[in-house]
Amino acid sequence: VGRPDRVGRRHSVRAMSMRRGTAAINVYVAGIVIAGTIVLGFAAWALPSTPHVRDWGVLATLALIASRFPLRVPGRSAWFSISDTFFMTSAMLFGPAPATLTIAVDSMLMTHAFKTFNIRRFLFNSGAPALAFWVGAQVFFWLSGTQPLFAKAVPIDTLLFPIAAFAFVYFVLNSGLTAIAIGLEKRLSPISIWRSHFAVVSLNYFASGSVAFLLILLTQYLSVVALVAVVPLIAVIHLAMKSWAGRLEDADRHIATVDRLYLS
Repeated sequence: VGRPDRVGRRHSVRAMSMRRGTAAINVYVAGIVIAGTIVLGFAAWALPSTPHVRDWGVLATLALIASRFPLRVPGRSAWFSISDTFFMTSAMLFGPAPATLTIAVDSMLMTHAFKTFNIRRFLFNSGAPALAFWVGAQVFFWLSGTQPLFAKAVPIDTLLFPIAAFAFVYFVLNSGLTAIAIGLEKRLSPISIWRSHFAVVSLNYFASGSVAFLLILLTQYLSVVALVAVVPLIAVIHLAMKSWAGRLEDADRHIATVDRLYLS
């Protein structure tokens, strides 16, 4: 007689737990969306006064094109792209406004391409990367003590640490905000999610910062439009990495096949 009552209480507790989890993810996503909207508002307000429209427009176009060709980390549900190179270069040369808005647009396009559209995911994916990038760019300018670098002579060696800090803050916030959202939604540890899916792509952020450093160095002698000449080299590197990732996936599949044959 008492067992159905205990089962009913367990179901009641489980339902309450589910409601709390749903409320927590809703509050968290709402907070990130509001913060991202404020950042995008600042960026939109600063965009008309950002000079050199042609130059940052070139970098924005290159970033959007590059983001259409991401690479999957072999054996992981994680992807990386060279587009962050152009985002970071644009922010350091012209200020964070153009790149922040472009990141939001890029995230909107990627989210809209999902098979199942979810408005909460759409808003979160638009605001969180923009927020992380904006904060990272502000850290860069705070540490470097300089203004946007385009057509401005700055000792290049003084930018090494600020660029590394830019990449670090951008990576930690971008991956951390997403890991927390997934953890709240799936009721898993955000740290375990971060380790499984995001830690492996950390090198991509620092590699993007390194290449951005080289591109800024080139702008001391060339225009941004002239940097288009570097795109074929970046494309070759991208194809080489794609081939490398494909070979690793083939090796993983081969090992899995051998394991199945051995166990059978």
